[in-house]
Amino acid sequence: MSHAERRVKPKSTKKMKPKKQDKENLSSPPPILPIHIENKIKELNGTDIKYIMGKKLFASNLKDDQNRLLMSIKEVKVDFLTDIEKDVSLTKKDENNKPVGLEVIVLDPSFREFTMSLRKWSMGINKYYSLVHGWKTVVSKNSFEKGKKLNIWTFRVNDKLHFVLDNNQLEKQSSFITMGQVLLVT
Repeated sequence: MSHAERRVKPKSTKKMKPKKQDKENLSSPPPILPIHIENKIKELNGTDIKYIMGKKLFASNLKDDQNRLLMSIKEVKVDFLTDIEKDVSLTKKDENNKPVGLEVIVLDPSFREFTMSLRKWSMGINKYYSLVHGWKTVVSKNSFEKGKKLNIWTFRVNDKLHFVLDNNQLEKQSSFITMGQVLLVT
């Protein structure tokens, strides 16, 4: 049988099933902005508040030698960058031709401010936003652990992009409904 006569196996028409985390991202609505975060943003005269994602921390997000928080672009819920910021996060380089990224302010769960750099990275076919330059300090000042979820919000103060990291989970919210009664927890 010649090469031309060989049967070519038809490609499967099966659709790939979304990963569990993809299903969660598509089906879950964004959380309500916690009042303590809303108050802090108001105190800073912040505007344009956006929930961008819930990020589960992996070991690589906590390693000193990695010093970065990766956020998968396909998991980001909204477009939070201006066109100019998109360009800067991709193209701005220093004198050694290394990526610099976009300077942003990150507020940790205790509202401590950190100046960091937001970059856009490609790793194979996957694309990420990455917070670098100071992430190791954020990790060391907080009790972040592998598997912990951070809700990540953005806002602007005088057009400057800010991120706020919230590690409060549902069980830590200030009110619970039990048997038709509201119990206030302080």
